[in-house]
Amino acid sequence: MLEEISGILLRLFPVTKLKITRRIIMITFNPPLNVVVSADKTVSVKDLPLVIVDVQKSKKCFAQSAPFYKTLMLWEGEAYDAVGEYTQAQAESRFLELLGENPAVELAKLYAAPVPKNDNN
Repeated sequence: MLEEISGILLRLFPVTKLKITRRIIMITFNPPLNVVVSADKTVSVKDLPLVIVDVQKSKKCFAQSAPFYKTLMLWEGEAYDAVGEYTQAQAESRFLELLGENPAVELAKLYAAPVPKNDNN
């Protein structure tokens, strides 16, 4: 399923296993975002694959994407209960809402630098 919202192309592929539901969404930024992740590194983001994870038992729904490995909580607790059976559009909207007016800055906060290799192993 493809849908374009404000120049952002979204694709959804649902995958369900046990009581955890995972949905993969591809978000395309046009123009691409230049995310400054450190003083000497900028990551250009055009296509951003997101994994939306819904954990019903713990009432949490979050998004995660490489190389922005830190999770972005979409809903939890009472907010999770309030949204109920959310739609793809609601999940996309919530993610973009949390990125706010300057998505490059918010994505930079989610960046996790790679762990240096240990030559002793």
